[in-house]
Amino acid sequence: MSSEHNRLDGIKFIKALESFQLPDDGRVVVAVSGGADSVALLWFFKSFWSGEIIVAHVEHGIRGSDSREDAEFVAKLARDWGVECVIGHFDVPAQAEKGESIEMAARRVRYRFLEDMHVKYSACGVALGHNRNDTAETLLLNIFRGTGLRGMAGIPRQRGAFFRPLLGFTRDSLRSVLARNGIAWREDATNDENYYLRNKLRNIIIPQIEEAVNSQVVEHLASLSEEMSFWREKEEQIGKDLFSSLCHETPTGEKTFSIKEIRRQSASDIGILMREAGRMLNLRALSRHRIEVLSDLIRRSGKFAFQWEKNATIYAEDGELVFVIEK
Repeated sequence: MSSEHNRLDGIKFIKALESFQLPDDGRVVVAVSGGADSVALLWFFKSFWSGEIIVAHVEHGIRGSDSREDAEFVAKLARDWGVECVIGHFDVPAQAEKGESIEMAARRVRYRFLEDMHVKYSACGVALGHNRNDTAETLLLNIFRGTGLRGMAGIPRQRGAFFRPLLGFTRDSLRSVLARNGIAWREDATNDENYYLRNKLRNIIIPQIEEAVNSQVVEHLASLSEEMSFWREKEEQIGKDLFSSLCHETPTGEKTFSIKEIRRQSASDIGILMREAGRMLNLRALSRHRIEVLSDLIRRSGKFAFQWEKNATIYAEDGELVFVIEK
């Protein structure tokens, strides 16, 4: 019976991979934390993909001996499965920037390391182990923080080099895959700590909704997110077109816009343009409220300074909107 389950799950995984159009003889970097989701991701690639696999693990230097043991576990798992493994060791608390939480710093360091791995190994992509529950949690997080259409789409299936082939699997189904194949994984004790909002959603709020409102809430939220992804892609294309036609570059490399030209656009398109500008300049995404504040400034004020993040400020003066990013 377990072999039949494996076969069906394998077919589902292969179909998901087909949508990313990976070359059969390509090389993929698989991000493995040691948790169930990422270990299942590695098992799927090892079992159902013919290309080369490079395991990438980030040891953040946050959780002491537990963090080091996670790295040792992943390295041994890769050896046992005959897969090359690269461990990145970092001191995230020491590398956190002013005003940046440890969680944000860890994410920034992790993605930078994975991007470096992608380039170093000339990989066709970096696979991440996000699942259906992650999609539902992200959607709720975005709603509670204040979001528009973009945030309703949750976790993107693919963004640049990063892709997520497990978004069709629930967290429980991935643990079932490992359990029936006798594969161990590491549990991160911090996942049980309800200090972070995501953990509160995962451990308290969603279970209460499942019990009191609808037991299929995760599936419904994930399905909504998938439907909204179509509209996010439409919005992003509008943003790309607006950015391409309205953005100018100074001799020093600064991105500028004519305020007069921007004001010819609808209020919604101004917001879409600003979000696209942020993406093009690798800036942190703004909340819907902050985008609305910025859009209102552009429409009504001839001179202002708007701080996007610590090292990025938008200046409006002499009819021009200028993005200044300090290195």
